[in-house]
Amino acid sequence: MGGRFENFTPPTLGSELTSAEITLIEALSALANSAAGEVLRKEGGVVVNSSTGSGTVTSVSVVTANGVSGSVATATTTPAITLTLGAITPSSVTSSGNINPATSDGAALGTTSLMWSDLFLASGAVINFNAGDVTISHGVNALTIAGGVVNFGSTPTVNSTAIYFVGGTDVALADGGTGASLADPDADRIMFWDDSLGAVTWLTAGSGLTITATTITATGTGISWSEVTGTSQTAAVNSGYICNNAALVTVTLADTAAVGDILRIVGKGAGLWRVAQNASENINFGNLTSTTGVGGYIEGTLQYDCVELVCTVANTTWTVMSSIGNITVV
Repeated sequence: MGGRFENFTPPTLGSELTSAEITLIEALSALANSAAGEVLRKEGGVVVNSSTGSGTVTSVSVVTANGVSGSVATATTTPAITLTLGAITPSSVTSSGNINPATSDGAALGTTSLMWSDLFLASGAVINFNAGDVTISHGVNALTIAGGVVNFGSTPTVNSTAIYFVGGTDVALADGGTGASLADPDADRIMFWDDSLGAVTWLTAGSGLTITATTITATGTGISWSEVTGTSQTAAVNSGYICNNAALVTVTLADTAAVGDILRIVGKGAGLWRVAQNASENINFGNLTSTTGVGGYIEGTLQYDCVELVCTVANTTWTVMSSIGNITVV
């Protein structure tokens, strides 16, 4: 017959085998070691081989009280023997092949109360979830997670240092930091520390600054120039006016001005120019100061006279920095 159990030894069971169980195992062992043309016979309670006679093995299935069962295939001269063990407690189990569950997702390793102590895997081992949906692969000093993401239910740590999350989008850049939003600002931005907020945030470019990719471009605002061909103009700060009319051109100071704001006047027309004031405003020219309010002013006396003024007191006081020609102060 095909296939043998050499030196068959019953496993250590959770309880002592009965004589019926021992007889079953011995019979199966004898059957496995029988040759073609041999039959089995019982002598003194033990089934042994016999070289006399011939026949066909029919279906056999026995289950004992201790959970040991045995069976042979139906009507064959080369029976396939199956031995099923119940609850056993071996000191170790060695396998040269796969150990598989009867069905997919049909068995677990351990339970919530009976847990395995350690898991040892060889170099290059792969833990494979759901036929490759997500894998954890070992490499030299590294683990690679492929096919998915890692979701932490609590604060993760790196080298015993916590990585802090705030609302799932913020990560602290220093121990105890309040975090910085890593959400896409939808524009080229620079991340910086805002000490007034005590946090890292995005830098927003102000007037005259642009951020494109890795380049910051600064553009000076300078003075915005315009030509006045009428006889009156309300001045805007940081502006220059070319006065061009045959009659007098009056440019009135801005109501609102910050310290450092600039105003420039250039004469062009024969009618000359005047810088008028609003209430509470005045103009310093050297050691002279104009009359405060709407009655005060400065003006050119020649066609191409020019003057440059800077605000020295917010909203009220201007001082002439430079001039060309003869300037009258009233």
